[in-house]
Amino acid sequence: MSESRNISVDWPTPSSSPSRPSQRGRASSTEEWLVGEEDALRAVYEQSYRPLVTHFIALSGSRSEAQDVVQESFLVAGLHRNDFAEAGNKEAWLRAVALNRMRRRRRWSRLTGPAWPRFRSELSIDLGPQASEDHLAIVYALSRLILPVRDAVVLHYIDDLSAEQIAHELSVPEGTVKGRLARARAELAGTPAAARTPTTSDLAGFARDTGRSLDQPPFQVMIRRRRRERRRRSAAAGAGAAAAALAVALAITGVGHDHRRELPSGPAPQSLLPEWTAEQIVGNPDAFVVTQLGSRTHVSVVLTVWKRCTQPRPDHDCFGREAIAVADGAGHRLTALGAVTGSSQQPSLGDDGLLREVGAGLWYWAHTSPGPYLVSATMSQPVHLTVLDRAVTHSFGVPGIECADRVGLCTLNLNARTLERLALPGVPDTRWATPTARGCGLWGLAGAGGNLRLVIQQRDGSFASADIPEDRAATGMAEGGADCEIAYYQGIAENKDQLVVSLDQGRTWQIRQTPMPQVAGYLEQQPRLRELIPPHWAQLPAMPHPLAAPGPLHPL
Repeated sequence: MSESRNISVDWPTPSSSPSRPSQRGRASSTEEWLVGEEDALRAVYEQSYRPLVTHFIALSGSRSEAQDVVQESFLVAGLHRNDFAEAGNKEAWLRAVALNRMRRRRRWSRLTGPAWPRFRSELSIDLGPQASEDHLAIVYALSRLILPVRDAVVLHYIDDLSAEQIAHELSVPEGTVKGRLARARAELAGTPAAARTPTTSDLAGFARDTGRSLDQPPFQVMIRRRRRERRRRSAAAGAGAAAAALAVALAITGVGHDHRRELPSGPAPQSLLPEWTAEQIVGNPDAFVVTQLGSRTHVSVVLTVWKRCTQPRPDHDCFGREAIAVADGAGHRLTALGAVTGSSQQPSLGDDGLLREVGAGLWYWAHTSPGPYLVSATMSQPVHLTVLDRAVTHSFGVPGIECADRVGLCTLNLNARTLERLALPGVPDTRWATPTARGCGLWGLAGAGGNLRLVIQQRDGSFASADIPEDRAATGMAEGGADCEIAYYQGIAENKDQLVVSLDQGRTWQIRQTPMPQVAGYLEQQPRLRELIPPHWAQLPAMPHPLAAPGPLHPL
C-alpha cells in the first residue's frame, strides 16, 4: 500500500491573522478568508478534489452527489479555517466533513420521503452518460454493502490506504477494519453474477478512469457558486421561519380568520422510527420474516427474525426495526427487540446481527446493539453475555465462534455466560474458519487477490503458514468439515473446482475434483456466507491435472 495523500501546505499561522475569530473554528460574519488561507486551501483543492470525488462516487453511487458533498466540504474548510489548519491530514478531514454531509442528506430524505417523494433516498446509480458497464457493475456491487463496510473497502481499494491508516482515520481498532474488509470480500463473493465480483485491479482501474474523467471547476468559481447556494438556502429558511411566525400570530389574534382561505395541510414528516415493542413487530400485518432458523436438535424449536418498516413496501426493502421470536411448540415463547436496520440500498443504521445455535434450542445472538445475548424459548428475556475483550491464548482444540463485533474469534462459556476473545496471529487480511468443532485447531485464509496463504494452528498451540501456489485462480475456503479438515476450493474451469484438503494441519494434502459449491449446493447463507466442504469429499475422484498443492509450513 502506498502512503496516503497527507497534503502539506504552508498555512498562515494564527499570529499572522489578526482578523481570525477568537472562537476556534467559527466562521467570520462576511464568509471571507485571508489571502494566504485561500491560497493554501486552493493548493489542497488542486491536489485532492479528484481523489475525493472519486471516493464519494464509489461510496454513494452518484456523480452529482459526490461533487456536491466534496465541494461543500471545501467551503466548510474555509469557514472553519482554524480546525482545518490544525488538521494533520487535510484530505482525511475533508473526507470526514463530506461523509457527514452525505449522511445528513440521507437521513433528511428518509424523514421527508413520505411527504415529498422526490427526495426519496434509494440509491440509484448515476455515474454519468459515459460510464462503462464495468464501472456500473462495480458501484452496484459496492452498494450492496452496509456503509461502514463499504467505507472501509473504498478507503482500502480506491484511496489505497492500509488497514492501519484506515483505523486511524475512522478511530476504530485495526482489527475492526480488517474484519470489515474480510466481510466485504465474503459478501462480494456472493454477489449475483450480473454484478460481477470486482477484483483489486477492477477497483484500481475504476479509481484511475473516474479521476481522469472528472471536470474540476476553477477553485474561485466553485467557492463562489457554493457561497451563493448557501445564501439562497439561508434566505429560504429565513422566509419559512418568518411565514411560520406570522401564521402563529394570525392564529392567536384571529386576524383575517373570516376571510383567509383554508390551505390543505400536507402530511407531517414522521419520526425517524416509532418506539415499537417486540410484540408490535412480531406478527404485525405490516411486518415480514427476515430469517427463520430451525433447531438442529429439536425440530419443534424455531427462531424467527421479523422486521417492521416505517413505510411498508412490497419488496420488503425498507428502513425499520427487527424483533426476534423463539417458540418451541409447547407454549414457551420469547420475544425481544433487535437492531434498527436500513434498506439494502441505504446505509444501515444498525448491525444485521448474527445467530448461531450453540445448544439444544439455544442461540448465540450477536448484535453491535443490542447484544450479545443467549436466547431460547424457555427464557423470560435474553441473557446478556459478558465480553472479555482481553485476548487470551488457548491450547489446540478450543471451540471457536464469531465475536460479537465480527473481528477475530471468541470462545463462548455457557456456564459463566462470557465471550472471551482468542489470541490470533497478526496476519493481515485473514478470514478465519468458524465455528470450529470441539477438538479442532484454528485456521484461516490470508491475503487478498494474490499472495494467498493458509494460517494453521498446530497441535502444540503454535501457528504456521503455507503459501498457496497459483493463487490467481479463484480461491475460497471450504468450511464445516466434521473431521477437522483444512480445505479450500480453486476454480479450474467453468462450474468446476478442485478441492484441496488436509487432515494433519497442513503437512499433507489431497486434491479432488468437484463442481463449484454454488452448483453442488454446498453454500450456507446464514449466519454468514460460507462455502462448505462436501460431507463425503473423500469419495470424490482425484483431480487428474491438479494445480499445485500448498507449500511447506513455516512457523509464525
